Amino acid sequence: MDTTEKSRVASKSVLMNILKEYSGIIENISVIIKESGVKARYIAKRLDIPESTFYHKKRNKTFSYPEVKKIVEMLDDNDEFENDYLVELAESRQNDEIVGVDELIKALRS
Repeated sequence: MDTTEKSRVASKSVLMNILKEYSGIIENISVIIKESGVKARYIAKRLDIPESTFYHKKRNKTFSYPEVKKIVEMLDDNDEFENDYLVELAESRQNDEIVGVDELIKALRS
């Protein structure tokens, strides 16, 4: 086997390993997402797709490569998720009643 052929065989092996890893991600995307703790609503919003479409794609394992890449990047960057989550939480609580510390202590003691 000459050098060119060895190189081609090595390249094929590397490509097959990459394909196996990608297939593993696709096969286990539901578990990966569940274990990450990231909410479906957040991922769907970041993918710019309706939540129902997200659930359909997750169930049928039909995410496109760019979507899988974005999901993996999202799950890998917990700081960004936490920041986005805190902003979303703050926005959802904008109209909540604000209670002072003294009032809270009083309520807890009663």
